[in-house]
Amino acid sequence: MKQKIEAFIKEIGLDNLKQAISEIEGKQPTITKEQQIEEFFLSVINGLTIQIKKQHPNSVFYKKGDSVFIEQDFKYKNIYCRYTDFWSVFESEYGLKYEQIQATIKSQLEKHLKMEGFTPTVILGSEE
Repeated sequence: MKQKIEAFIKEIGLDNLKQAISEIEGKQPTITKEQQIEEFFLSVINGLTIQIKKQHPNSVFYKKGDSVFIEQDFKYKNIYCRYTDFWSVFESEYGLKYEQIQATIKSQLEKHLKMEGFTPTVILGSEE
């Protein structure tokens, strides 16, 4: 019997077997940390509104409500990210360090918003 099970697992693949078991048990398949991070990022950028300010002609501000989550600085090619409710979540929920957060935000911005060539950095106080 053990050989038959091993042959079956080898034939269909371990990942397919795990997914089938999850479906049978009625559970959602587990998602990877990278997928969780991407879902969080998308939840933040979903619903952002764009604001342009005369006093900051080289920047575009992305806001949710009254809070600025991202400032895109075209002069210095920086992306300033809100610490509260954004950058800090990558630290506390996903255990990422500064450079990892920077790389993650950069890749997500490039993938979803086509913001290429910008360097993300954290800003503790955000312009409200």
